[in-house]
Amino acid sequence: MSISEAGEIHGFVRAAGRNVGPEARIELRFPKRRAPYSTTTDARGSYRIYVTESGPGVLTLYYAQKNGSMSIYSTPQSIECNLDVGNPALSNTLHLQRK
Repeated sequence: MSISEAGEIHGFVRAAGRNVGPEARIELRFPKRRAPYSTTTDARGSYRIYVTESGPGVLTLYYAQKNGSMSIYSTPQSIECNLDVGNPALSNTLHLQRK
């Protein structure tokens, strides 16, 4: 699949009602791909990853020295996946909610 046919997963990350800024790292793992796709959020807490795989995968967010994961399904079309982690100070792990 060429990059023009690749899917895109994008969105923003919020914690405790605010954008996280450039402090979060996102990884996407797919069963048939050895290495994860990885990116970090920008100053507004936004992220964008281009993927060549379609199908089920796992999105993992690393923020405030904690992490949380959720299932995601990639398609050749663009997918918006806005995430809210609540208040990371209240838990040892991040509880991701897709908004």
